[in-house]
Amino acid sequence: MSFFSRPNLENLQFKQTTDVLLGLSGQTQILSTSGFTLSNDAGGNIIVTASGASSSTNMYVLTYRHDLQKIVLASGATAGGSGFYPYDEHASVDVGGITGNVSGVTGTGYYLYNQQIVDILHDMLVPTLYPTITQPSSTFSIDPTTLIYQVGDIINITGTSVFDRGSITPPYGTSGFTSGEAITYEYIIQGITYTGNSVYDISFSITGGSNTILNNVYYSQGEQPLNSTGGTYSTALPSGVTTGSTLTITGIYPYFYGKVASGGVGAGLNRPSSTAALITGGTSVLETSDGTISIDYNSTNDDYIWFAIPTASTFKTKWYVDTINNGNIGGSVSSGGNLFPDLDSVTGVSTTYWSGQTYQLYISNYQTELTEIIEFRNT
Repeated sequence: MSFFSRPNLENLQFKQTTDVLLGLSGQTQILSTSGFTLSNDAGGNIIVTASGASSSTNMYVLTYRHDLQKIVLASGATAGGSGFYPYDEHASVDVGGITGNVSGVTGTGYYLYNQQIVDILHDMLVPTLYPTITQPSSTFSIDPTTLIYQVGDIINITGTSVFDRGSITPPYGTSGFTSGEAITYEYIIQGITYTGNSVYDISFSITGGSNTILNNVYYSQGEQPLNSTGGTYSTALPSGVTTGSTLTITGIYPYFYGKVASGGVGAGLNRPSSTAALITGGTSVLETSDGTISIDYNSTNDDYIWFAIPTASTFKTKWYVDTINNGNIGGSVSSGGNLFPDLDSVTGVSTTYWSGQTYQLYISNYQTELTEIIEFRNT
């Protein structure tokens, strides 16, 4: 009598220790999922299927299909098992951080073939970003803010230099500054160089024309800019100096005006003489006289009126009160002539600030009552 036994595989009769490999040979069939069960997150059974594969097809792998709720043998290219892009082609359009073909040139975009899908997604959704670099600069201001002074005046002002270290935007792991800290504040005043702090007291004598103050700021080396991935971008700014900030104070000679009573005499009599003393004894106005000047004489019919401008200023050829009361300047000295005859050139005009200047002096031909503002124009 033959003995035949088919023992059940169960924990009571069989035990596989952790260091023993159980090898199954021949055909092993799982007849139902209740005999060999894989559970998903929800506690349901997952069916394992390994059939239908073609010997001529590569890249087949066991892949879990969530939509089927089972593990199947499928192409990695279609099921995502291999994780590599299977088609030999370039991106044709821009998508996120992936660039498409250059206009009119096929095959110049992002190369997709054999790239890992996760890398493509990363490059698409998280492209490397680069900061915007703004160079350092400086500004300069003075207090008081007056920019016109009389020639020879000794001024005392305070200069303030404001240094901007520039920016790395976004900072991407840096301090956000393009340059290092300021090292030296330099002031070049009328061609002479001084160094000091960001606030500097300035004193000098005004000369005719432009008196320039140039401010420079020397700075230390900056940080290495980074991109969004922490890699280096461009290069660190070396130590250097800002583009100079220039402020110009203009030195001018004033113009003068006045009125002289004639003592009740007839028209054109007792007319004042053209002297330097007449000019410096009048009212001084520290404004440029190159263009139109306006004067309020408030004179009576016994007063001669006059004005004087630096010889470098443009000649005045017209006077104007309103559309009816106006006229030309020029001609001979005569009580019957124009309100103002030709100018007189007066030398040796001096003040406490300057000396030896030449002025153009205009004295009225006759006494004039004028209670309105009169303009003296170039044309």
